[in-house]
Amino acid sequence: MSTSSNNHLVRLNSDQKMAQGLRTQLQTVGRLPIGKGTMTPEEIAQVFDQRVASTQAVQAAAAAYRAAVKANRDFRAQTGSFVNSARQIVTAMFAEAPDTLATFGLAPRRIGKRTVAAQTIAAMKNKATRSARHTLGKRQKETIKGTLPDAVVQAVLGPSAD
Repeated sequence: MSTSSNNHLVRLNSDQKMAQGLRTQLQTVGRLPIGKGTMTPEEIAQVFDQRVASTQAVQAAAAAYRAAVKANRDFRAQTGSFVNSARQIVTAMFAEAPDTLATFGLAPRRIGKRTVAAQTIAAMKNKATRSARHTLGKRQKETIKGTLPDAVVQAVLGPSAD
C-alpha cells in the first residue's frame, strides 16, 4: 500500500477508536466543552462516526473510479484495431476531400517527397556511419574468421602437438 492509503487507514482506525472510546468510557459524563460550545459524548462520537462514513465513502468512490478506468482501458484496447480500421477506411474514401475528412476529425495523409540531393546526402551519411562503426553486411561477415596467435595455440595444446 502507498503512504497515502496507509494514512487514510490510520485516520479511519483512529476515528473509529475515538467514537468507540467516547461511547464506552465517557458515557457517564454530562456535557464536555468543545470549541465554542458544549456537547455530550454521544454527540462527539457522532461527529467521529460521520468522519468514518465520509472516509469510507471516499474509499468506495476511489475503488469505483479505479474500476471504471480499468474498464475504459480494457475496452479501448479491445476496440483499438476496429477504430484504426474505421479511420483508415474513411481516410481512403475521402483522401481527395480534406474538408470532408475534417468533419471526421481526420487529416489527409502526408506524403513526404525527398529530393535527389536529400537522398544522395542520406546515402552518403549511411555509408560514412557504417565505415565509422565498422559494420558489415551479411556476406562480408561470412568471410571474416577468427584466428589465434600461435603462442596461445601452443600453450593450450601443449608442446607435443604439432
